[in-house]
Amino acid sequence: MEALATPETIARGAYLAMNVTGCIACHSDVESSQPGDPLVPEREGSGRDWGVVPGFPGRIRAPNLTPDPETGIGRWSDGEILRAVREGVSRDGRG
Repeated sequence: MEALATPETIARGAYLAMNVTGCIACHSDVESSQPGDPLVPEREGSGRDWGVVPGFPGRIRAPNLTPDPETGIGRWSDGEILRAVREGVSRDGRG
């Protein structure tokens, strides 16, 4: 079953992603030269490369979460998004 795309559910999703879960904080470009690393305007959810983090094996990349069908999750089903959030498995099965 797909989620309803009503103004209320869209507003609720934006609230959750921006304030409760912190998704947008990791999946967005930031102004690292400014105190508090504020988000780059108009780049919210566009993805972020954290680079190599000491003590973590490998490079950390938070992918594009925008609804763009070519570069984001615009073609993903609600179930595919849910699986990615809950289980860390991408649409193509990558973990």
